[in-house]
Amino acid sequence: MKDVPSFRVHLSRIMNKQFMEHMTQFNAGLDDLGKSIFAQFMSSAIVGVIEWWFTQSMPCSAEELTERLWSLLEMNRMILAGHQGTANH
Repeated sequence: MKDVPSFRVHLSRIMNKQFMEHMTQFNAGLDDLGKSIFAQFMSSAIVGVIEWWFTQSMPCSAEELTERLWSLLEMNRMILAGHQGTANH
């Protein structure tokens, strides 16, 4: 597993860039620092779970892992949407 750190760094950079582009495209309502922190948080979390999946000898299928990660992201999106709605009141 000597290549895990380089895999982690590479995948993290790709995901971080994608999150930044997504937030810019959809005007997430964050300043630049907020966008950077959010992108780092999300990419680190997802890459960490993928790394865990590999180091734990893939305890579930890639499809199940994807579905569970997607559910967590959707749950997070709904929580954030609800928080933004209450922050405006």
